[in-house]
Amino acid sequence: GIGDITSFSPSIMNQIVARRTFFSSQLGFRSGDKIVMDSTIGYQAVLDAGIHVHRSIIRTFGAVQESTYDDKFRPDNTTIGNLIFDEVRSFLFFLMVCISVIPAYEAFLLIQTYQLSIVGAPMAAVVWYFTWLVFGLVAQSVAVCLMKRKASFPHLAASWYQLLLQVHWFGTVWGREFLMHGTPFYNSIARVMGASIEAELLFNGRRMVDFHALTFQGRTIIDECYIRAHVQIQSTMTVEPSTHSGVLLEGCLTLAGSQCDGLTTTEYDPLRVIFGTKVEEETLQLGLASSSCKSMNGASLRHVPSSCECRTDRLVRESPRGWHR
Repeated sequence: GIGDITSFSPSIMNQIVARRTFFSSQLGFRSGDKIVMDSTIGYQAVLDAGIHVHRSIIRTFGAVQESTYDDKFRPDNTTIGNLIFDEVRSFLFFLMVCISVIPAYEAFLLIQTYQLSIVGAPMAAVVWYFTWLVFGLVAQSVAVCLMKRKASFPHLAASWYQLLLQVHWFGTVWGREFLMHGTPFYNSIARVMGASIEAELLFNGRRMVDFHALTFQGRTIIDECYIRAHVQIQSTMTVEPSTHSGVLLEGCLTLAGSQCDGLTTTEYDPLRVIFGTKVEEETLQLGLASSSCKSMNGASLRHVPSSCECRTDRLVRESPRGWHR
């Protein structure tokens, strides 16, 4: 499976050999010899040329510089009940798409009866967006309740949170929410969704989710960044409040528990990944506890000590225990 086709530029297509492999998005492949994979490649992972990645899971932001394999088979713990719920969740999202058309269509017909066809299409688009805003509020309310009971219903909470992320994505892309980026209207929408904006916020894109767990202190400028308050490693979904301030330059990514220093004069470099200390420690412990992957020369892969603010090239070079049927 391919999460994002844009990760595969034409110049490296003849360099990649993949069998039974899942690719996440925004991946990096260094040019050179062939890269052979039959594994799961995590979000924003970077793979060196000439390596073999066999039966492994390359975790989020992993940088793989030598061939790896997993010498222990980990059976898939997916149950029939979990699969059924995931299918129901997908069907529910399909119903949302169908239902969202009805209010927009009715608004268009209403405008037509007053001979105002020139505003019919814009009005339908506005109604469609606010319909998805309501869907987002409802899905977010349920997601927050389920995450509070994550210990009792781990898969249910994580799966429903994925539905919330789908709703946010659909509203941003197809609801034309991006047209409001950089305007006071977007700040109002963020407040309605639960974000805490203590002073002024200038959001110039690229995507913001998890509004209920976001705080913006002082005067905050966000330039083409991914603002989040969740992170998922394997089947574990973690949501922690994230605080932002200062200037986040293009390509920055914040995750669960991110804490900026609160100063309006601080600039965060482009392409910086900002973790929360607690979340990163838990993530690394998860990887250490479940990892049996080794390099082809027999050495276990090295784990880099945790740090609150990390770039992709400083992150852990490892892959937790793999899975394949």
